[in-house]
Amino acid sequence: MGRDFPLTHPQSLPVSPDTAYHHASKIEWKTRSDIFGEFYCRARKSDKNQIYTYKMLNEAAFLPESLTITVSIGEDVNISFTRRKVFAEDAVIYKNGSFIHSVPKNEIPDILVYPVQGVKSSDAGLYTARSIAGAKSTSAITRLIVRKCKPGLWGPSCEHGCPRCSNGGVCHDETGECICPPGFKGHTCDTVCGEGKFGRTCKEWCRDGYCRSMVFCQRDPYGCSCGTGWRGFNCSEACSPGFYGADCRLTCECGDKGKCDRFRGCVCVGRHGARCEKEGKNLVTSTPQTLHYHIKAMLMRLLFPWF
Repeated sequence: MGRDFPLTHPQSLPVSPDTAYHHASKIEWKTRSDIFGEFYCRARKSDKNQIYTYKMLNEAAFLPESLTITVSIGEDVNISFTRRKVFAEDAVIYKNGSFIHSVPKNEIPDILVYPVQGVKSSDAGLYTARSIAGAKSTSAITRLIVRKCKPGLWGPSCEHGCPRCSNGGVCHDETGECICPPGFKGHTCDTVCGEGKFGRTCKEWCRDGYCRSMVFCQRDPYGCSCGTGWRGFNCSEACSPGFYGADCRLTCECGDKGKCDRFRGCVCVGRHGARCEKEGKNLVTSTPQTLHYHIKAMLMRLLFPWF
């Protein structure tokens, strides 16, 4: 485990076992100045696939719309920050530590938007927003993850078609596999773990039984999200009626065949799926434990509470 931003070189951090979760470690900070920034972990020293999470201080003048944003080559995206404090200074946005945009103090909107059209690989990186006179530690942080292929494609030359990843799963642009959101599993993420459960085999439980106020960060190109059934910056807001899944991004279309469960989607008699379109119950089954990059769904958010 270590810390990247705002340091010029990665810094390894001392860790200790987290007894509440198998194969998990935790970091304890001694000073407040060490809390802010981008933190990473990897399964083993030789592993190049690091998993990242982010921590901001209560002094931040903005909050990011989300910790990470995943897009594919050629798509348009808005990188957004919500203003949470009023200040008589210009607002500035940086990318990977370099200035890219400013807004005059009398023109700062409630939601500060930096649009990127026709995304390229070079657009990927860490975007931060703060007041022009604010310290770097008062920045809001969000990371743009760019899949190297156009939507629906993967492979060295993007020559393969992605599987249909269900329930908000993301197609890996190098392997073609679906990276499932916390709370779902399976080849195409169509198996529901159930309330308070997560992990590649759905065998892990959140301490509170609900996964409230917990953000899960996984390997790219998935990034970070709330657990299924929750949304909001602190992942403490329940999904509105008719929505479900990680960050409540998915819409139930049950009709008169079932009811919408914010953790599972449509709950139907003898059927399952976002529209009750699949026959049979969507049950969780036990499978051999195969853990590598997920590191138990990467409990970085559990280890790094926001404030």
